[in-house]
Amino acid sequence: MSETYRYLLRYKKYGGMRYIGHIDFIRVMQRAVNRAGLPVEYSAGFNPHQRMSLAFPLPVGMSGFSEYAEIYLRSNIGCDEVKDGLSSCLPDGAEITACRLFAGNEKTPAAALAAAEYTAEISGAADMGRHTELILDSIRDTEIANRIISLKIIGANKISMVVKQGNTNNLKPDAVVSALYEVMQTDYDPANAVYTRMELFKEKNGAYVPIYEI
Repeated sequence: MSETYRYLLRYKKYGGMRYIGHIDFIRVMQRAVNRAGLPVEYSAGFNPHQRMSLAFPLPVGMSGFSEYAEIYLRSNIGCDEVKDGLSSCLPDGAEITACRLFAGNEKTPAAALAAAEYTAEISGAADMGRHTELILDSIRDTEIANRIISLKIIGANKISMVVKQGNTNNLKPDAVVSALYEVMQTDYDPANAVYTRMELFKEKNGAYVPIYEI
């Protein structure tokens, strides 16, 4: 069996591409691999497919600025060549921003995932900024509090949060926004919130660090 090389990709998905669902975006990435001429490894069996996977699906309509994928290649190609080759073959709204080889027995991004950072901008929101401390104190008493790592209210209508996510512990950002509105005793319309995923984290030495870090 020929040797394979395992690459970690960090990418952005934004603009019009945020309306492309997870399965369709995998197909976009696969086509980019083919167009870039990368020597991708294929699975065995009756219906072989590229050995590539994405860390954590983005909901349709949400942008992601630090998403992760892994890909297996049959040749040890320079990381810059992989990054630039793939980026040049992706449509507007998708871009490979970094690439490196996996280190030793490093977990897959999906297996390593422990938390994620989101922002939420809410049109027509009450002025949350005037009641920041009261809101934050109140949400600490809710059932989701132990899954919120950090939470900040920025200005009148923007929220920044880091929440636990992964295979066993997964808090959706709209649950946090909904809880905030419940604390404020204000009706919350999910259609008014625009979410962006800023980073995905793994646990390392008791801290949350970006998955890209070794």
